[in-house]
Amino acid sequence: MNGEGAYTGENTKVVFCVITRLEEAELKNIIDDIDPTAFLAMADIAEVRGGRFKKKNIH
Repeated sequence: MNGEGAYTGENTKVVFCVITRLEEAELKNIIDDIDPTAFLAMADIAEVRGGRFKKKNIH
């Protein structure tokens, strides 16, 4: 998505994604590899509807 810096007003790209708790560490590593100074906000989501979500068999 397109975003705008709240302080600088600069245009920036925003990535919004829904992941499982088990994917969190991997996502953090990927972000750190790409941009160690990236702003990352995480929140617990109680429910996700729509799309094609399937529960992965990870064990």
